[in-house]
Order: sequence, then structure tokens, then C-alpha cells
Amino acid sequence: MTDDDFNEYKQSLIMEKTQVDTELNMETERHWKIILGCRDDFGFYDARLQALRNITKEQVVQFYNTCFLSENRKKVSLQIYSSDVPIPDTWNTPPPEEPYKAAKDPKNYVKITTLRPNQIEEFKTTARYLSTNPYM
Repeated sequence: MTDDDFNEYKQSLIMEKTQVDTELNMETERHWKIILGCRDDFGFYDARLQALRNITKEQVVQFYNTCFLSENRKKVSLQIYSSDVPIPDTWNTPPPEEPYKAAKDPKNYVKITTLRPNQIEEFKTTARYLSTNPYM
């Protein structure tokens, strides 16, 4: 990506984020996202906009290299199966005494959990209040 392309993309994001609320419900939704996200900083949007104005292409490239190309990156795999599909037997076997012995850090251990129906219902109730983008 050229510097001009990066700056053009950045300007389009700034224009998108600075659009004025055209209806009262848009402003209300914006404020409720902050409240439900347990943030008490109503200046969050202004701070995010200022950070967007100041970010450089080099910073974005460095972030990408650190988070996605680094050997220290973390990975998460979430697999959801229907209750009509049996869980593979290999998942139900007890973990070895020293799981993932080759892992460099104990924080990298993985635990596989099967949710009970009541936990799924609790999640459905809670999920209504979760944003798919925590930075909205």
C-alpha cells in the first residue's frame, strides 16, 4: 500500500467517524454502548478519532508485524457444534499430566469446555448486550 493510499483510507475513516448523528436514537445508541461497555469515558470517541488522526503507516505495519507475524502471537480457535452433532471422543479424554509439554509458557495451555444447556441460555441472554466490535 502506498503512502497516498494509506492517507486516503485514513481520511475516509475519519470522515466516517465524524458523521453527525442525524437522529436522536443514533446518539442514544452511541451513549448506551459506552454505558453497557462499562466505560465511564464519554470522550472515548473523541480520543479514538484523535488517535486515528495521529497514526502513521509505519505504526500500522509495526502493529501487524507484532500481532500477526510474530512468534509470540496468540491464537484462539472457537468451534461451535450443534447439540445434534456428537462431540468427537478425543475431546472427552482426560488431558495428559503435563499438557502441551512443548509450550514455552503455562499461559498457553488450552482447556476444552462443553457448555451445559443452561450456560448456553445464559449466554444467549447476555449476548444481546455484547457488541461485536468492542471499539465501536
